[in-house]
Amino acid sequence: MINQTQPQFVSNQEDFDQFIQQHQDVTWLGFDTEFIGENRLIPLLCLIQISSEHGIFLIDPIALKDISPLLAWFEDPNILKITHAGNNDYALLYALYTTKPKNVFDVQIAAGFLGHPYPVGFQRMIKSVLGRSIGKAASITDWSIRPLSEKQLVYAADDVRHLYDLWDIFSATLKDKKMYDWAQEEFKLMVHKATVSSNWKEEFFKFKQLPKLHTNEKLLILRLLQWRAQQATEKNISKDAIFPQKMLMEVVKNIKQSKNEISKHRLLNRSKVKRNWSLFKDFWAKSDKSDEEKEMLKIVSNIKRKSPEENLRYAFLKLMIKQRCYEYGIPDSLVVNGMGLSNPILENFPEALTSGWRGKMLGPTLVDWLTHKSPLNFEFEKESCVVTRRR
Repeated sequence: MINQTQPQFVSNQEDFDQFIQQHQDVTWLGFDTEFIGENRLIPLLCLIQISSEHGIFLIDPIALKDISPLLAWFEDPNILKITHAGNNDYALLYALYTTKPKNVFDVQIAAGFLGHPYPVGFQRMIKSVLGRSIGKAASITDWSIRPLSEKQLVYAADDVRHLYDLWDIFSATLKDKKMYDWAQEEFKLMVHKATVSSNWKEEFFKFKQLPKLHTNEKLLILRLLQWRAQQATEKNISKDAIFPQKMLMEVVKNIKQSKNEISKHRLLNRSKVKRNWSLFKDFWAKSDKSDEEKEMLKIVSNIKRKSPEENLRYAFLKLMIKQRCYEYGIPDSLVVNGMGLSNPILENFPEALTSGWRGKMLGPTLVDWLTHKSPLNFEFEKESCVVTRRR
């Protein structure tokens, strides 16, 4: 369907206007982006790759002042957008332009419904489905430098060159297997998740170590997460560039130490820690709680470790989910993707797992078992194990 294989680099207004005019009647677009996200709160968008029946086009958003006509296509429900793992691309479009794409088809998700590993890399997918090979030599490169090298242009073009062929195969197979509507539901969910900004409160509630902490330690984590989010916004750099989340527990465990003592700590003797240690100590020492802090601590105050019986029930039902996934040939990593089953404040299986296409796949009986917290009885016989719910 692509008429030319040599990509066209679009970096001035005249070429962009011609590109827009050439695509007035476009019905589908392959789409990808290249960006630099290191040490930035919002990544720098460096390149937008587009494939269509007219060819492959590499749009330079650094050089072009206004790409709103292209953004309008992303939001046009009459134009199909084909991506591979497009959630990062959609999140970036939303962060930069508040663009929410409509009518998308993600080949990585589609492949998962058809029994491929999830998530599956693009290079591997191209090889297994189309029998073609693409290079990845320029995957880690500085996309902001101009001019782009020939190797970069080839790499960027290859990221969209095969999307239509994958869509053609996957969409037909999904319809044959009666899974097309399920995949469509998941595509929309992917876009929704990508265009809803996560915040420090969500990070707090998902903090895996919360059940192990006492109230003052939880409060310190809460204040550290809020502080780094505010700093990231003010400086327009990533939250981990302000302070790595993986270091937060080390701060909690060592907060009673002096700055001199932590300077000798193998994991904490870094500039970010020493520079902010007095502030961290202030967070710890401050006894007054805001109304917001009180409310958040109240929510997590009842976190408790699951009993052995609850752990057994939870483990068994997760195994039943895997078994149902096996029956349908769908990797369980796709089914539980984003469900947060390790969230410490999660008291039961989330509603998202028991509704929509997931609920249909799991079936009403298993959904009922997942929804209710009834203890389970296990009776082992010579050739079988009978599991019943204890009323």
